[in-house]
Amino acid sequence: MSKFIKIILKTIGYFATVLLIYGVLMTCATFLPSQLTTLPYSDDMIDVYVLSNGVHTDFVLPTTHQLMDWTTIFHPNDTKNGVVNHWISIGWGDRDFYLNTPTWGDLTAKTAVNALSGLSTSAIHVSYESDELVKNCQKCRKIRLNPTQYQAVITHIKQSLPSDGRQVAIAHAHYGQNDAFYPAVGSYNAFYTCNSWVNNGLKKAEVKTALWTVLDVGVIKER
Repeated sequence: MSKFIKIILKTIGYFATVLLIYGVLMTCATFLPSQLTTLPYSDDMIDVYVLSNGVHTDFVLPTTHQLMDWTTIFHPNDTKNGVVNHWISIGWGDRDFYLNTPTWGDLTAKTAVNALSGLSTSAIHVSYESDELVKNCQKCRKIRLNPTQYQAVITHIKQSLPSDGRQVAIAHAHYGQNDAFYPAVGSYNAFYTCNSWVNNGLKKAEVKTALWTVLDVGVIKER
């Protein structure tokens, strides 16, 4: 066997080992809880949701609440229809992936590689949603937060934005009539995905969730 072939086989072996270790760690951390106890309910709990499209998860929060009016951050006029609904869906992810992959059929190898490598910038995707979204969702998790927990989620989202106050939408970036995109901070990569971002927000709010996850199941799973 030539030296060149041996090098190729060794390289393949290294990659296979790395992928195996990554898969084992990902599986274990996804199903291990972030904490053993759940905070007790109070009389002023706030209903929020985590919604999955089968791959990607978003926070679904009350559009207006005494703790936070999201229209002051993400103005409804940034959407095509300018309509305010009861719920606001907020997700974080790779900017190039978000803007150039409205459907899975639009996914290219270049976009996927750039996203997983962390070489691209990130974006926040926001949409104003009616009650029908949470009533008819096929894959979602309802979570009840006390005000302190909800404030932790608010802070987590704000920390992913480049500035305080009202955000400037990315021009001409929409999936539909009720959504908009905004620049964000942080890098999407193979170890920190859109689902990791939601999961970290829940962990900051002391909600029992995955120890670490890159998959939607780690966030959606009831514990």
